[in-house]
Parts: sequence; structure tokens; C-alpha cells
Amino acid sequence: MLRNPKKALVKRRTECQHDFQTRLKHIRINQIVDALQDAMMGSENHESTNEAFFMTGPVSRFRQDFRRLPDIPDSLNRNIRYLYTIIGNPRVEVNLRKKRENQFAQDWTVMSLNESLRRYNKLVKQGQKRIFDIAFTYAGLGHIRLLSCDLTTHNLFYRMDGGSNGWEREDNKKQLLTLVPSVADQFTFIEWFRHFL
Repeated sequence: MLRNPKKALVKRRTECQHDFQTRLKHIRINQIVDALQDAMMGSENHESTNEAFFMTGPVSRFRQDFRRLPDIPDSLNRNIRYLYTIIGNPRVEVNLRKKRENQFAQDWTVMSLNESLRRYNKLVKQGQKRIFDIAFTYAGLGHIRLLSCDLTTHNLFYRMDGGSNGWEREDNKKQLLTLVPSVADQFTFIEWFRHFL
């Protein structure tokens, strides 16, 4: 017979919450693996962010790798951490295609983990500690739409970057250093990622 039923109830509730979180993690990981089956992978050390019009280099079908990954900020959205862990190579970009009505509609490039960390560390040195860039899609005339993580809320948001001339690019950089992402414009990982499933 239980001596303290309240304590037993709390223990059982904690176990149920843990079981739910574990199941949710497995579901999310399986969704990422499923989406990556249709993905393309760039060649090692190619960074589309350094190319004219953000052009991807040579690509091949995605294949998971198992290399040692550099340290990732603890506050990065856990699903993005899963994504980079499943990719398994910090030196490759992955191209995801947004599916719409059985047709591929929009490509997103998940930056290599090394490129994302390089951008993040550069921002931290300049005083911006909330933003971690993850992926982008080309928006035309030198502009890109970036998917970023707010490291305070752990949610994702879109922002524009690049530009058609040096003035626009410099203005975007200055705005980024003081950017406080609006919580109202943020969303969860699955709200972005469901388009690739």
C-alpha cells in the first residue's frame, strides 16, 4: 500500500510527461529523416552564401554522415539540433524542396553547421546574441529570405538579408545587430518544416 499517494501521483505524472516527450522526439526525428530522403546535398565546404545569386554548387542525393559536430549553442531549437545531427556533416549544405500540390515549389538551403556557427560567432562578437541563422531561400535581385532561431524563445522567424547593392547589404547588417525578433512573428519548427513532408 502506498504511504504517500500524492507523491506517487506526481511521480507517475512525471513519468508520463517523459514518455510523451520521448515519443514526440522520435516522431520529429522520423519526420526529418523522411524529408531528407528527397533532399540534395552540396559538396563539402561549398557555401552558397558566398556565391553570386546564392547559387548552389554541385549536388548529390542526400546521404547521412556521422562526423564529429562542433558545439552548438544550448539554446538553439532542439529540432534544428536534431536536423544538424541527422545531417551528420558540419561542412555540407542541404537543399530541401518545398512541396506543393505534388510539385516542388521552393528550394530552401540549410546552411552547413560550420557556416551557421561562423555567422553566429561573428554576430556574438558584435553584440547580437539572440539570432542563429539556419536556412535561406533566394528572393531575387541579391536578396535572401533567412530562417533564423531566436535563442531566447527557441522559436523560428523569417528575416530578409543580402541586397542588390552594397548599401542595402550594409543596411541589413546594421539592422541585424540591433534586431529584437518580434514574438508575434515567430513560429515553431514544424510550422516551417511541414512543407517538406
